[in-house]
Amino acid sequence: MRSRDALASVLAIAIVVALGACSREERGPTTPFAAQPAVVEDVLDGDSLLVRIEGGEGPLEHGTARELALSEIDAPEAEDPAGNSECWGAEAARFAEETLPVGSTVYVVPAQFDPPAEGRLEAFVYTKDNVFFNQLAVTQGHARSLAEVFVVRLGAAQSDAQERDRGMWGPPCDYQPSPSPSPPAEPSPAAS
Repeated sequence: MRSRDALASVLAIAIVVALGACSREERGPTTPFAAQPAVVEDVLDGDSLLVRIEGGEGPLEHGTARELALSEIDAPEAEDPAGNSECWGAEAARFAEETLPVGSTVYVVPAQFDPPAEGRLEAFVYTKDNVFFNQLAVTQGHARSLAEVFVVRLGAAQSDAQERDRGMWGPPCDYQPSPSPSPPAEPSPAAS
């Protein structure tokens, strides 16, 4: 039953984002219709923000502050609890700060069909100018794709960034993702 609910959530999110052409007057033509306006209160790093929800039609309560983890992407850490940072972490955070400055309006689409009322929220973020920030961060080499829902869109953006040596994919980092684990070897047929 749980996997059926998870599949329904993934499909609902894909439909919401795919219907980006459906918009209201206060949003641009490519912002998904289920996106709720929010104001950026802080940029925590290249893939997480603190926002205040400003209303709109959707599951997020007006006036609440929410920490967002940008869904389907992973940026290098600007600083971990021990004070260390990963290569390109500061640059990824600076890119997010410049693109989503404190006080700017963004549009938030929760990555869960029924998002939690509290705690960190997985979300997709669009700028006021209708730019899909999650994709932009990957395209510009400031994050890598962890796409499950947007495999094609974010995967293509990452390939483009890698081919052009953008951000963490070029010098000085020359980021190399960890190799995927090999599948277990097929057992050889038993001799009869």
